[in-house]
Amino acid sequence: MTYLTVKVPGRFRADVAFLDVETRKVPTDGFVMQNGEVLRNRWQAFLVGMARDGEILIAYHPDEAILLRDVRLALYWHKAIAYSATREFDEMVLKGRFTNARRAHEPEPFYPHLFRPQDWEWRNMRKEPSEPMALRGNDVPSRDVPSWWTTRDPDKRMTVYVHLLRDVAELVARYGEPDDECWAWCQAVFSNYDFAKGQLGKLAS
Repeated sequence: MTYLTVKVPGRFRADVAFLDVETRKVPTDGFVMQNGEVLRNRWQAFLVGMARDGEILIAYHPDEAILLRDVRLALYWHKAIAYSATREFDEMVLKGRFTNARRAHEPEPFYPHLFRPQDWEWRNMRKEPSEPMALRGNDVPSRDVPSWWTTRDPDKRMTVYVHLLRDVAELVARYGEPDDECWAWCQAVFSNYDFAKGQLGKLAS
């Protein structure tokens, strides 16, 4: 399995897995959508962060099928997956059905996707009440994550790992009912780059 594992101190909800996906655009070879339009590019997952069982896992692999296999294995025993996104982005990317921001989701998957995604209850927390977060520390803009991931600069690549770790820690803090120890850790990860980087250690180098 291709995971980075970060132990989370304290406690958060054990009945839900918290998930965030980093994506990039790749060609579709002229896929025709249900509405008759050609979709030239799709969103491909290349990193997936998951909080469950007292830890955060970051799944990575250059082979999309292996990445999705490892995500399924990490979430296998959980009944619900929580995320936060407009238009169910993370969910629909992993279901292989997302097209673009201005078009309907495809009714059936048309690119590699999680096996049997219906095995989970998907919960989009975007409009749910949530706890406040500290100011986010130094970070890479979301739009630049794909290019920073492919760079040979190890500092930029590390920043992508920190970015995803923060996104997942934010979900845990806002929606995971953390105890005080877990809450403080999530806030420190979110606001302090050096602290967040230290949680990854040498694993992401």
